[in-house]
Amino acid sequence: TLQIAGSALNTSGPGEWYKGSVSTNVGADPKEVNFIINECSISQYAGKTSLGIYKISGDTLTVSQNEPGVNMRPVSFRLSLENRVFVFKKQ
Repeated sequence: TLQIAGSALNTSGPGEWYKGSVSTNVGADPKEVNFIINECSISQYAGKTSLGIYKISGDTLTVSQNEPGVNMRPVSFRLSLENRVFVFKKQ
């Protein structure tokens, strides 16, 4: 589940949750997203930023994120050892 209200972000999935803020760079190609984690179920990620890329197609948001604290952004939407890929459908 992903909820964004303004720049506030709440997301949760099986066994994990995150609260923080989000910023985007829509002028980049692919579009960029930064998740700043304030609180989460994995304590070592609190206070860190996760860099990612995203795309929107219809009602589907696809996000490719690197581990919080890693100072580089994913280059593709393919799952790898360095990143996770999330697909959200608008409800």
